[in-house]
Amino acid sequence: MSDQNYIAIFYIAGTLLFMLFAFFIIYSSIIQKRIQYDYKLEKVKMQFEHENNILRVKIEEQESAFDTISKELHDNVKSKLGISQLNLYRVSDLGVTAKQSEIVDSIDKTIAGVIDEVHDLSQSLNSNFIKNIGLNSAISDKLASVKIGKNINS
Repeated sequence: MSDQNYIAIFYIAGTLLFMLFAFFIIYSSIIQKRIQYDYKLEKVKMQFEHENNILRVKIEEQESAFDTISKELHDNVKSKLGISQLNLYRVSDLGVTAKQSEIVDSIDKTIAGVIDEVHDLSQSLNSNFIKNIGLNSAISDKLASVKIGKNINS
């Protein structure tokens, strides 16, 4: 073979090796970008899951606090108001004047209203209340309370 054939084969082989090398570099950079993208995606997923877990824990703590407050309102405040109302009935049985009777009736109505409000507040803070009675019923009850409070007719 002549020198020109060797040079042509050398150029062709060199060009093929160069193209193979260029293809390898391009392919490896594509793979590297894919790995970086997957890493960033996994990082974002982990951040999302972490924030989601934090929010879930906060919600659970809030529900627990609301349940505790609800139980305290229902058990302690409502019972103390009930005892106050009973004592008020005992006072009215002692033979009071008409003016005193009006005051006792006014206090009795106020205590009864507070007992109802404490009961409603206790139920609205209790997370199991909606689960037990159902969403439609809970919304209807709240709507009825709002209508009574504002004297609205639907």
